[in-house]
This record gives sequence, C-alpha cells and structure tokens, in this order.
Amino acid sequence: MTAPPTVIVVYSIDYSDGLLRELPYVRYFYERGLSQLARLTAPDARVVIVTPEPVERSILDYHYRDVLGFTGAAEQSARNRSVFLSPEPRETSSLAQLVLDDERLMSTLRDECDTTDNVLLVNFAASAGVERLGAALGIAVEEGPYRSAVYWGSKSGSKAAFAKGGVPAPLSSPGVLRSPDEVAAAVRDLADAPSRRRNQCSSSAAGVSVRT
Repeated sequence: MTAPPTVIVVYSIDYSDGLLRELPYVRYFYERGLSQLARLTAPDARVVIVTPEPVERSILDYHYRDVLGFTGAAEQSARNRSVFLSPEPRETSSLAQLVLDDERLMSTLRDECDTTDNVLLVNFAASAGVERLGAALGIAVEEGPYRSAVYWGSKSGSKAAFAKGGVPAPLSSPGVLRSPDEVAAAVRDLADAPSRRRNQCSSSAAGVSVRT
C-alpha cells in the first residue's frame, strides 16, 4: 500500500486530569511522534506534528541530522516539508481535545488537508478523542476503531482472544479485579488449578515448531 503523502501526527493520551497533574513528565511522551519524521525520506512526503508545547529547535536538529542523517539540501527539503503546531495551553486535557477546542489550530489543519486528497491522522493508540478529531477533519485515522480497541486491545481482551483461538496462555482471572475479595478468590482459583497449568504448558510446548 502506498504511503499517504501527508500525515497529521497527534499522539494523544486519554488519561484522567488528576493523573496528568501527578505525572508532569508525561508531556515528553508526545515527542515520540517525532519518529514520524522518518517519512520525510520519501521526497513527496509531508509531516504535520502536533504537540502540547512547541518542540525545542535543538531536539529537531538532533532528529533531522543525527537520527535521520539528513544533510545539506536533503535536510532543508525535510524541514520545508515538516510542520510543527501546538494548541492553546490549558491546565490538563488530552491532546486531541486541546486540538478540537482550538479553532485557530483546527483551521490550520483543515488547510493542510485541503492540499491533497490523501491525508492520514497518525495516532499512538486508538481513542475516542482522536476519532472525533479525524471525523472533524474528514480524514482517516490510522489506529482504530476505538470501540474495538478499548476491549480487544486490553489485557482482558487479549486473554479472551487467546482463549477463543485456542492459544495456550498463563492461567489468570478472566476479568478485571476490583476488590480485595475478588483478588483473594482469583488467587484461590489459581492455587486450586496446578494440574491445569501443567497441562496447558505441556500443550504449549508440544505445539511449538521451529523452521529454518
């Protein structure tokens, strides 16, 4: 599949306001989106990266020159084809919501979308906020849909998927434990099933094949 010429990168985290206040270093997470600058090795690619705060020039220099190895005309071309945007600051909110609430920024992103008929919204993980942003811009979202990912992408969902597919996995409780009593009951269930664990591990080992 041909890569889209323009990507809009919004690495949004849907954490609670309280957690965002307790973990101030989370704001540096958004710089992981700078990995998308590697797309600029394609001569017709354009990358728009949205971060809560402006990215320092020294960090950009490091990515262009040291990480991606751009020099001379190639470096200037990459810089000309990359755009960095930040929404109006607010105390706490997901990045996707900050973008949606910023009319100036939304207008700029719509202008970017109008430059080509092939734009992709690149996100780190599926979220309801990013899906709303994609719908507002009228573009596809890379990671989604959220309604499927919110369960099947969770630990409980992956365990259920393994069970449905007959894939051996370590014994565990099928759902989320929300009280000490539920934890105690789950521990008792696991302690009462050593033979199931042995049988499961044996089945897993028997089903392993090595190809050279």
